[in-house]
Amino acid sequence: MHSGIINIGECAFGGCSSLPDIIIPSSVISIGGGAFSECSSLTSVTIPEGVTNISGNMFGDCSSLKSITIPDTVTNIDEYAFGNCTALKTVNLGYGVESIGNYAFYNCSSLKSITIPKRIKSIGYSFDLCDALTDVYYGGDEWDRENIDIYDPYLPNATWHYNSENSEDEDMEILGLIVSDNTVTVEFGGEIQSGDCVMVAVYSLRGEFLGIESAITYEDEYEYTFDIDIPENARVKAFLWAGSNDDEEAFYTTLIPRCSAYEMLVGIQE
Repeated sequence: MHSGIINIGECAFGGCSSLPDIIIPSSVISIGGGAFSECSSLTSVTIPEGVTNISGNMFGDCSSLKSITIPDTVTNIDEYAFGNCTALKTVNLGYGVESIGNYAFYNCSSLKSITIPKRIKSIGYSFDLCDALTDVYYGGDEWDRENIDIYDPYLPNATWHYNSENSEDEDMEILGLIVSDNTVTVEFGGEIQSGDCVMVAVYSLRGEFLGIESAITYEDEYEYTFDIDIPENARVKAFLWAGSNDDEEAFYTTLIPRCSAYEMLVGIQE
């Protein structure tokens, strides 16, 4: 698959039963429903940062798929997204996931554990026939769990492990970006400490690095505005890092790949 591709259409690879793996370019931001359904030989796939929605039946009936990691940019997982993935054993949901649709993991009969972020708000009847599911690793505590709308009967019976979120710093949370001309405003929350670093990076749609700006955070300040050149069509990412940064280019090349990020697309409709 060529770099520079932005969208993968519905059922694009559906029924490719001999496809063992696939590398999705980092430029992709939208994947249609059923795009990889019935790829019965598919064992692994990496979903790139920038994708915001796991569409319905995207990996339905991928009976050889063993594990999946959902990037931090994804906010929703739709119905039957991983239905009948009977070999799936572990699922790690990214920091940004807020809702899981009905039957999203229907009949994932080998699924033993799932990692759920603190941000999650709604879990539908998502794990029907996931009889092996025994452990839920959740980024919040017992009180946070009370605020989740859970309709699934299997999850309450599993063992919940609290404060287990897979993020660089659980206390840091980017809430949104506002982009206007060449100005980017980052809104964030959590227990922000003085001396942390908030950064904004700009990329082309092909993933080329174009520029970065940073600022040192102050306690109880939850909004920062940056002036940065943004082309007509671009990706804008915001990062939070526990600790200041003196070398922006070194940060880009060594640390950013390990950061949780909040991203938005400028100038292109998904």
